[in-house]
Formats: sequence, C-alpha cells, structure tokens
Amino acid sequence: MKDRLSRSDILIDATQRPDPTRPVIPNKWISFLPSHAVILDLSVDPYDCSTKPPHIKGIEGVPQGNLDQFVFTPRDPAFDSLPKCVNTEHRRHSVSCYSWPGVYPKECMQIYGKQLQPVLRKLIEKEGIQGIHPIHVLVLGSGMVGKHAVEAACKVGNIERNNQYMEEGFPGVVTLVAGRNLSSNPVIMEKLFSKADVLRYFEEGRVGYQPLPAKP
Repeated sequence: MKDRLSRSDILIDATQRPDPTRPVIPNKWISFLPSHAVILDLSVDPYDCSTKPPHIKGIEGVPQGNLDQFVFTPRDPAFDSLPKCVNTEHRRHSVSCYSWPGVYPKECMQIYGKQLQPVLRKLIEKEGIQGIHPIHVLVLGSGMVGKHAVEAACKVGNIERNNQYMEEGFPGVVTLVAGRNLSSNPVIMEKLFSKADVLRYFEEGRVGYQPLPAKP
C-alpha cells in the first residue's frame, strides 16, 4: 500500500466494511500520499467514540462534511474538531459529504425514479391495473434530499412518466414522510411500514430504496 499510495493523486473511499472499527487506511498511511493528493470520502461512515473500540472512517482522519461544507484544506479547523479517538496527524485536501445526493438533488431523484419504475411495473403485473391500489411510498428523512424524493415519488420519477402512467390508468402514488421526530418511535413506524409498498431512506449519507411486499 505504501508504494501505491505514494503514486496516487486521488484516494477514494467507496468501501462497505464488515468491521467499522478497523480503517482501511489508518491515518499514518496518509503520510505516504503526495502532498497534492486529494481524498474523496464517498462512503461517509460516521465516527463513534462511544464504542470500544471506536468506529472510524475507512480513511482515518477525514472530516465529516455536509451540504454547507464538503471541501476541506489540510489547515481547516474541522480536522481539530474531530473526536479525540480519531488520529488527524496526517492530512490532505479532503472532500466529504453526509448527503451526496443533495449536491445535485434533482438529477439524483431522476435516477431514483428510474429505479422505482421496474418495482411499480412488477406490482402492476401482479395485481393488474384494476386490482392494484395506489402505491404507498414511505420516505425516511425530511431534509433537502427527502423533499426532492417526495416530488419524484409523486410524479413517478418525472412528469413525462407520470403522464404516461395516467394514460395507462395507473392508480397513482401516495407519499408519506417520516422525520426524526417519528422515525425514533417504533409504534408509529410499525404502522407506517404496514402501509408502505416502497421504502426509501435518506440518512447518514446512505440513500436507497427497498420494495416491501404488496398488501393483499
């Protein structure tokens, strides 16, 4: 790794680790990177010093960015603000954002809309146009990305696709949103889950969808 890192201009963390307590790149390895190198944090795993051993990002010492700031120079105070369990001795220019889709929300929602299309088609094929109820989409997260997800879901991805489905007699979409004040309540969430055909989540930088079994 020392040889590879010494010849890298950009280092990207796109890992999904089974053990978040073990970084892929310990902070001391960052010293092997050229001084002009840039670190891109796509995984955006959180730091958690409350566990033993603590949870560390895949590349140790990178700040946790957000939509207000996702570019960090080596002298940025954000490095010094990281939890004490994180080693930040070696630093490089870093890019990190807990909500990457929020950088280009509309474009991302168009992609998610295309991902939803085959799910909706399967539901139609199973129940038929006349036998299927409106699709119920549950969005977890009421931030910027969640708001665009609501718009995308209601329009089945985009206005053109929505018009197409209306012409075909598609029953439409009902969208519910659950913010932090609801998502922490298991009783309420159980009721919301029981009504959902599609679950979409936008939390801690992780964005995706999971089809749920259709109701009889």
